[in-house]
Amino acid sequence: MKTIAIMPAFNENERLQQVVREVSSLVDHIVIVDDGSKSALSDQLVSNSSVTILRHIINLGKGAAMKTGVLWSISHNYEVAVFIDADGQHDPNEIPVLLQPILENRADIVFGVRKFHGRMPFVARFGNFILTAAMQVLYRIQVEDTQSGYRALRLSASEQIMWTSPRYSVETEMIVNAGKHKIPYVQVPITTIYHDKYKGTTIIDGIRIMINLLAWRFL
Repeated sequence: MKTIAIMPAFNENERLQQVVREVSSLVDHIVIVDDGSKSALSDQLVSNSSVTILRHIINLGKGAAMKTGVLWSISHNYEVAVFIDADGQHDPNEIPVLLQPILENRADIVFGVRKFHGRMPFVARFGNFILTAAMQVLYRIQVEDTQSGYRALRLSASEQIMWTSPRYSVETEMIVNAGKHKIPYVQVPITTIYHDKYKGTTIIDGIRIMINLLAWRFL
């Protein structure tokens, strides 16, 4: 099966080259979606025939960047996509672990589950606990880490999984859609690397995600 890594990127020149180098040997192709970075990603950073850079003129959000990557991948006949952050927070060596359940036809979507230890910022741990509990109560979906962005998807299931959220609600909406359409899924443990400056969902993002969870359920 043809595999592709979809990598949303916003102002990520610092670690991008290393991430691309590590990912490139594990998938057939990489598509990077430069989501309106202040200084456009340099082509020299990823001067590799197995890498394609797509560009949003303005910042549209992570969800929009992921959707752009999915649509491009489908149009170029890729079959399985793995979503990985461009900032080095995910370990590329775990890509085969994410892909394996799909390649073995055990799942159409695979969710990476992080370890909730002291190295994870408190805001991320607390917010994830609340949102995961809300997901289980509202939708009866038992996913242990709703906010992890490290996941894999069989692209033939993308029409049912496809999200409308342009920003950080994308991970949650994917789970909701998987539950609605009874898409077979698997969870696998992953490690997450926390750099000096944590970037991810903020308290405001968490509130927005919670509002979306309620709206999707009752409206």
